[in-house]
Amino acid sequence: MNDIRDIKGIESVFYSWQEIAAVLIIIVLFIAMIIALIFFIKKRKKKEKPKIIEPAHVIALRALEDLNKEGLLGKKLYKKYFFRQTEIFKMYLEMHFRIDALEKTTEEFKQEIMHAHELNGHVDNIITFLSDTDLIKFSTFLPDENKIVKLSEYPKELIDKTRIISEPLTSKP
Repeated sequence: MNDIRDIKGIESVFYSWQEIAAVLIIIVLFIAMIIALIFFIKKRKKKEKPKIIEPAHVIALRALEDLNKEGLLGKKLYKKYFFRQTEIFKMYLEMHFRIDALEKTTEEFKQEIMHAHELNGHVDNIITFLSDTDLIKFSTFLPDENKIVKLSEYPKELIDKTRIISEPLTSKP
């Protein structure tokens, strides 16, 4: 029964001034590193240049130009050409007029576009264009060369008529 002993009493622990100074220096260095990191991050954010947001018509016209440079019409790859062209055209309508177009079929889009006052005078032509390109994209129908040329030029014509000439917008970083 001698294995059970009483708890030892409280001993006071004394730290030397060197040990206290070392701990304080470590704490001060840690705080200084945090302050320097915060300062560096804030300074870096201020240096970022604002991004220029291009207008919708500039983006769409560039994409149409790139599409035409591929020469898909000359290679008689009409389905591929009109798939990409209508995608660019719908992207322009979505960006410029804030009309949800990209994920909609022509019939769904037709219902939404009827209420768009910004497109006054262009609604019938847009619907005709999308319906005609759907015939090319989803069937074996091929219109004559004049119709293909008109369909290939229509998006650029509409973009030129509806674009707003303004200063480029900048986004804040």
